[in-house]
Amino acid sequence: MIAADWANNLATLSSLTADIVPPPTPATPTPSDGPRHTVSFLMSDGDNVQWVLNDWGNPEPDNWYNSPDRGSVPLGWTLAPSLSALAPTVMNDIYSRASPNDEFVAGPSGAGYSFPNDFPTAAAATANAEETR
Repeated sequence: MIAADWANNLATLSSLTADIVPPPTPATPTPSDGPRHTVSFLMSDGDNVQWVLNDWGNPEPDNWYNSPDRGSVPLGWTLAPSLSALAPTVMNDIYSRASPNDEFVAGPSGAGYSFPNDFPTAAAATANAEETR
């Protein structure tokens, strides 16, 4: 299960094909001469396909991923792994506009939320775990 009830045009988007081209390699931090702390900033709702397909990734208005300030500092973005199957052309568009300061990680739910207690067999649970890893 993934949040997709407001994801418009999934039938069309999922029928389009695209070779997913990875984004540029993230910028390498400048080495420090002494002790240092590392802080990671991550913009997250990556398990929410509907948000990525609507306001988050939409060129208008110019907020979230489309902010004119994006790329000015290193920032991580979460994307649902299922986006590559549900909307591969959208994922390619997001990656193609990435700056060296943008980094992408999988959303915390993997391929989607699941309820193992409701699986009919242990084999079904194992198959789900394999798909999610």
